[in-house]
Amino acid sequence: MKTFTSLFLLLPTFAWSFPALNDYVRHEADYGGEKVIMEKTLINYNAEADAYLQLTKITFKGEVISEQEHVLQSLWFYTPAKVQNVLKDCTRREGARGHEMIQGKRIETCSFYHEDSQLTYSIGMVPFGQVRHQVYLGDGEFLDFNLVEFRSP
Repeated sequence: MKTFTSLFLLLPTFAWSFPALNDYVRHEADYGGEKVIMEKTLINYNAEADAYLQLTKITFKGEVISEQEHVLQSLWFYTPAKVQNVLKDCTRREGARGHEMIQGKRIETCSFYHEDSQLTYSIGMVPFGQVRHQVYLGDGEFLDFNLVEFRSP
């Protein structure tokens, strides 16, 4: 059974190749009963610099409240190999193995709980690697973003 499980964990790495141009994720958080939407897209790749131009757009109440572009080196992104290492060593890293159903796909996750903030960060085999993450707003207030949609060419 252990061999089968190990083989199963390796399968997603063959299906994914991220980061890649046009990778897209959409995370949603609740704020006062309204959705906050964070979308990330890799819109350009500079092979010479091995860097991507990432567009991050945040929408609240149907209005774009932030739209920023950042140049990020490839080494800063999760790759299938990096995600696989996190999943493989999840419990050794004091994480909890689990899964999320996103777009009808079962995504294996490793979640890390931070006791002081009582927040959970989850990593899985998706573009950008983030299944769940938080953004600190200040004064002890956080937005808890959960992945709802993703695409990778």
